[in-house]
Amino acid sequence: MALVMLTRARKAPSGEDGFIIIEVLVSALILAIVAGAVLTLITATTRSAASERSHATAYGLAQEDQAQLRTLRISSLNHLKKTREETIGGTTFTIESTGLFVNAKTGTASCTEQNSSADYVEITSTVSSPTLLHPVSLQSIVAPSSGSLDPTHGTLSFLITNARGEGVSGVSVTGSGASNFSGSSEASGCAIFADLPSGNYKVTATGNGLITPEASSTYVKEQVGAPSGGTQQVVIHFDKAGTIAPSFVYKDPTTGNLLPAPVDSMELFDSENEAKTITFGTPMTVPRAAKLEDKIAYPFKTAYAVYAGSCTSNNPDPESKKINEAAIGSAAVTPGGISSPTIQLPALNLVVKNSSGSPVEGATVFVTDTSCKYNSSSVKREYTTNETGHIVNSSSELKTRTEAVGLPFGTYNICALWLKKNGTLTETRKAEANSVAVNNLTTAVSKSLTFPSGTTTTCP
Repeated sequence: MALVMLTRARKAPSGEDGFIIIEVLVSALILAIVAGAVLTLITATTRSAASERSHATAYGLAQEDQAQLRTLRISSLNHLKKTREETIGGTTFTIESTGLFVNAKTGTASCTEQNSSADYVEITSTVSSPTLLHPVSLQSIVAPSSGSLDPTHGTLSFLITNARGEGVSGVSVTGSGASNFSGSSEASGCAIFADLPSGNYKVTATGNGLITPEASSTYVKEQVGAPSGGTQQVVIHFDKAGTIAPSFVYKDPTTGNLLPAPVDSMELFDSENEAKTITFGTPMTVPRAAKLEDKIAYPFKTAYAVYAGSCTSNNPDPESKKINEAAIGSAAVTPGGISSPTIQLPALNLVVKNSSGSPVEGATVFVTDTSCKYNSSSVKREYTTNETGHIVNSSSELKTRTEAVGLPFGTYNICALWLKKNGTLTETRKAEANSVAVNNLTTAVSKSLTFPSGTTTTCP
């Protein structure tokens, strides 16, 4: 009997199953990483090729624009600024063309070369697109051919700067006279108008939201001459306005506390301002305010001196001896900023009585500044008296029941009127005091007026 031996296949140890699965997973991961890298390389290569194609197209468009600009007249190139779009292969390209007269000596728009002429035009073609990381820009010059510019013509150059001496771009400049011109300042603040017929021009510049040192939104200068064969330079200042909003106070003679002092005007002075002192507010208006706001103050590098009143005669310290420092506010104005100094006024403690010595309520008191005029009239401010006979601000203003009012530094003529009812009749009584100096910050100036008996005339 044959011996039959049955051999059973050996089974792999169970511990090796998991190792094989791990090997498969690692292999798959390596394959995925390699495939991802290959795909990224292909994408980057495709993107780079697309970017190079866009860059080449933009460069070609810039070259075409340069060639087109060279066909224009010199007069058309000066202050040229135009933009157009062109679509190629589904991509939109924006083409900006500019032209500017520059000076051969400096190679720039020479607003600082007073007597140097503008020699050639610098033309720039800039092409941009969403597919370009950086715009493509080409620049060249176009020199006028010999004799193409009239030697009897001249150039006007305008340098637009702010209070810190930095160039201001985007200021529009126009001129009329022997000819007409218009344009705007470029990045350095320069605007040059060349090949102008010699003669005088009226120049107007607009700052587009900016102001001049005179707090105007427009600069105007008459009789600006363009010299034959030369350049006339004009410097114009524009900057963003700031705000001066001082608070005015006076010392209560009873308590010594500082109280709000309604005023109708204030004087602003800055040593850099050629226009010198500026009056802000309207003198003699009612109601007055304890806080005025000048929202169009030019931001000079130096601080403004601010004091209450409407004339230089109201200056509390004209010789700068720093005697009345509290009465002069220092307002350093920054572009778009607010300066709010506190300014103290001297106080007038005026009481009005009748012929028997009793206080008169409701009398009208006129306080006239003897050395200050506004629109050819003396500055006259109106007040009233309270139940104790003391002068106070009118009922339409800040109501106070103190024994004084704050006034700008000055010398005043005071006239009080009282409409006294005498039975069925109304009599007008008047009392006056002249040359009353109001100039003490420490102690209120005290004055008493007595109404005489009998009817009288009105105040002057």
